[in-house]
Amino acid sequence: MKTANPPFPPLSGQELPHAGPKFRPNLSTSHDGAYQNPPAKTQAEVIQILRDFYEGLFPKTCANCGRVFATLQEYVLASQRLWPSLNYDMELGNYNTPHPIGGLAMANCPCGSTLALSTKTMPLPRAHMIMAWIKAEMERRGMKHAELSDYLRDEVRKQILVEPTRKAATGLKGLRVHKHRS
Repeated sequence: MKTANPPFPPLSGQELPHAGPKFRPNLSTSHDGAYQNPPAKTQAEVIQILRDFYEGLFPKTCANCGRVFATLQEYVLASQRLWPSLNYDMELGNYNTPHPIGGLAMANCPCGSTLALSTKTMPLPRAHMIMAWIKAEMERRGMKHAELSDYLRDEVRKQILVEPTRKAATGLKGLRVHKHRS
């Protein structure tokens, strides 16, 4: 009897081009074909993975006012953190889904519009690694997943806030995109 191939073939130690400079997946499949990843070993590693991913989402433009946030640092400095982080997969208790819904970290633009950073596009091995780490740490620390997710979000923000402010190399800092009306 032929078995179905898993939806994403395992990588054999090769680096993912968009997964950070030293990320090497260590994937195996379970009896149901879902990929399993060992939890990240340290909190610092998880924070760095999240930071690298979020930095890759920039530049980001506010759809309301057209402000361009050239970097994650500019975004953190200019926006106001909102609400707790939300991860739909963890809310559903699905820490190893082959098709993650992802999570959201929301903030207000200076114009008042709500902006969101989403993990929907995070590569599956990284998403699974982070969710496995959160699940293990929830049990170890006696915390809820939302508390731990917010803690990680705040740790990324703290790192950014203590760094010297960098001017955007591209000259996009504070740039407004003008909408042409027909």
